[in-house]
Amino acid sequence: FWLKPSWLRHASRRHWRRRRTPRQRACAPAFRMVRVKAHELRAKTSKELLKELDDMKAELSQLRVAKVSGGAASKLAKIKVVRKSIARILTVYNQKQKAEARKQYKGKKY
Repeated sequence: FWLKPSWLRHASRRHWRRRRTPRQRACAPAFRMVRVKAHELRAKTSKELLKELDDMKAELSQLRVAKVSGGAASKLAKIKVVRKSIARILTVYNQKQKAEARKQYKGKKY
């Protein structure tokens, strides 16, 4: 009994097989979606950002249709990733717009 590891001693018998090792947690599963990185978005122009935004919105609408029609679990999980990606794109786009406006009005009185 005392030779068992501490996590096994304290975990219920039903769940001890589900515990994942740190290596398993670090390795992403094959179906995991790649997040859009903000530093990659900042390198793009405003037109490219708007095009990518349209693509993401189209993908989100397809995923929502798949959700209603009973799609796969991986598609349902992807909805959250796509929504967050849309938010990132909009954030970077708005930052670019504000920076351009600041540059345009810098040094002007009114």
